[in-house]
Amino acid sequence: MVIALAIGFWLKLAGPKTARVPLGIAGFELGMKLEQTRKLFPKLEPLAEHQFRTNTSLFDEAAACTLSFPNDQTLTEIKCSLEAGQTPERRRQLRGKVLTTMRKLYSEETSASAALGVEHWEWTNDRALLTLDMPPVLSDAGRIEVSNKLRW
Repeated sequence: MVIALAIGFWLKLAGPKTARVPLGIAGFELGMKLEQTRKLFPKLEPLAEHQFRTNTSLFDEAAACTLSFPNDQTLTEIKCSLEAGQTPERRRQLRGKVLTTMRKLYSEETSASAALGVEHWEWTNDRALLTLDMPPVLSDAGRIEVSNKLRW
């Protein structure tokens, strides 16, 4: 019995992690129809075929968001970009604010990685994927990028 419990506990720890992933950010909901979104956000500007752009707020900061509506006119991806901060102190402050908020709302990230010039976090489950990309605190350029999309 103890061995079975230990194996079950190990399998849970070794298995894929899932997170509470939202079906929307910045006031937009994945799955919304284009017509419904236009009614709620009349300032949508066409960007490219099946894509629109608007200014809004995310984490109480000004953000520019791109919304993707493929052929069926349903919102499947939201990408928001916000200023990462002009100084290392401001970048440190925003980094703490964004990560703390996302971890409180969606639990610990399912994965995290870093590459030259960008740090990356993901929250994923069987319905959606939420990603966060931020420049390192000591970087002198870059933006905070948040993406939320349906998983098919």
